[in-house]
Amino acid sequence: LAVLAEDKREKLFDHANQPAEKTGHEPQDWAAQLATAKESGVWNGFPVTLDSPVTGIDWWDASAYAEWKKGRLPTQEEWFAGLNHEVKNPAGLVPSPYEPVTPETTDRTPPGLLGMAGSLSEWTAKAAPNPANPLGERLWVIIGGSHLKSGSNALTREWTGNRNLRRADLGFRILLPAE
Repeated sequence: LAVLAEDKREKLFDHANQPAEKTGHEPQDWAAQLATAKESGVWNGFPVTLDSPVTGIDWWDASAYAEWKKGRLPTQEEWFAGLNHEVKNPAGLVPSPYEPVTPETTDRTPPGLLGMAGSLSEWTAKAAPNPANPLGERLWVIIGGSHLKSGSNALTREWTGNRNLRRADLGFRILLPAE
């Protein structure tokens, strides 16, 4: 995400509805997180490398990065479609701790999607109604298990009205166009 600022093109990837006071896309504590990852050290009590998921980002950051990579955030429907592809029991996927994403990552679906069950919860592309209140306000969906929330798994969802939300267990994945 910091590369957006380095490119001096950061504003090109700002979302049309992004608040004016949101002026950058650098994750919380990014300098420390990146420096520690470069040294394969421990950051906030967790081992990190350059293969670790980025945390401390809000929806605007995730969306900007996805657009910069010529992709986008998945909708919750797409996220679930990816999760359910060749997975008989999504709730049975074993959550992984927060760790670098490597070929040894245990939280893996048969087609190879990593981290769906538990490393980080993830931002999705659009707001949706909460099934517990289908006539209520459409809120932004955060999906997937979190290493900080015991009992969460691949089917866990939460809804928020705050796209500025940043947490140590909140990240994103992007969908890239088919080549």
